[in-house]
Amino acid sequence: MKADVCPAGVLTIGYGHIEGVRCGDIITAIEAEQLLKVDLVKFERDVTQLVRGH
Repeated sequence: MKADVCPAGVLTIGYGHIEGVRCGDIITAIEAEQLLKVDLVKFERDVTQLVRGH
C-alpha cells in the first residue's frame, strides 16, 4: 500500500493512518492492519474518555 492523499486532502497510508506519513511511503497489508489496530486503540480511549465525561 502506498501513501496517498485522501478526499479530505490529508496524506494517509493503509486504512487512513496519518501520523508520520511521508510522500512515497509504502507498507504491506500486514503493516496497514497493525497501524489500524494502533489507531483504533487511540480512538477507543478518546471516545471512552469523552463518554465518561458526560
